[in-house]
Amino acid sequence: MGSWLKDYGPRLIVGLLMLVGITALALHFVGIPILQISKSGIGDFDGQILYSRSMKQPIEVLPKQEVKEVFIMDLKSGRQRQVTDHRSASVRPVFSNIGPWIVYTSYVFHKKEKIRNADLFLYNLMTRERKLLSYKRGLNLAGSFDVKGRNVYFTIKQGKVLDIFRIGLDGKDFSRVTHGKRMRTLTKKGKTLKGRVHSSEPAISPDGTRMAFVSDRDGRPTLYIRDLKSKEDTRILFAGKYNTHPRWSPNGEQLVFQGYLKGHFDLFIVHSTGKNLRKITRAKSPSGIWANNESPDFSPDGKQIIFTSDRTGYNQLYIIDSTGRNVRRLTYDTFHYYDPQWSDAVLPTDGK
Repeated sequence: MGSWLKDYGPRLIVGLLMLVGITALALHFVGIPILQISKSGIGDFDGQILYSRSMKQPIEVLPKQEVKEVFIMDLKSGRQRQVTDHRSASVRPVFSNIGPWIVYTSYVFHKKEKIRNADLFLYNLMTRERKLLSYKRGLNLAGSFDVKGRNVYFTIKQGKVLDIFRIGLDGKDFSRVTHGKRMRTLTKKGKTLKGRVHSSEPAISPDGTRMAFVSDRDGRPTLYIRDLKSKEDTRILFAGKYNTHPRWSPNGEQLVFQGYLKGHFDLFIVHSTGKNLRKITRAKSPSGIWANNESPDFSPDGKQIIFTSDRTGYNQLYIIDSTGRNVRRLTYDTFHYYDPQWSDAVLPTDGK
């Protein structure tokens, strides 16, 4: 148990464990136009995209690592606004479904303890107020707001175990949601699994009654759904090497996720009951290698899915119909994009 984290963990948590950051947030905002925009992408859709993007600047402490900052983009105009300036790894930004709040994770330096840590931040896109929400030693990885926008579900890694926790926006009401150290489960053959169980990547359903998440309690990481009232967990599927990054459709009937199989990631859609599994991406790079298609999220109307793909050599933003047709490329530059989320909220993207 736990070998999957060693083998695949760096991709699963977007390289956070390999990245470090320096300095605190400087509240720096700029309006940045896209270098090139897709003739059939930007302008054809409404809403805002929140994502993490690479920055072409060196990290003084570890020059080989990549700086990432959080951005927000208006899909009509293609304008980008830089939200963070940690000059480190700022990843996994998540919209609140109520109000202008987002949460994200960034590696920051704690002067008193003289350590760098992956902390969870709460940020208001309108007032530009920033708050350190969780700084437990280890990893505090952003996950999902609850349906009322009052609490955040997120992943903490302390020691060797990934578990899901919940915290209020005021920093109070901190509680554990999963208990990996206490779990011992059985395989289909009745064999007892030994070792700690990992649970991560919580995603709350649109009606607030269920939580999709990733767990390896049956041997390999795959998708589960928890009934938040009864606390009962149900495994949705068990396909491929492992499955991660679940995101709900707006009507709460389907999940889109990324699955790892034969050396690369592709996107899949499945009904919340585990039925009607569909693969919706398949692409090769110019060199003939299968591309990674990752970090999917539904559009507000559920008809499209935004995701990232490295099919050109750079991790760029794409949109595909939920049927698996009509792939459109959004970005045409030499940056790398990560963890996009699509919202119909009207928020400023011009730095004002």
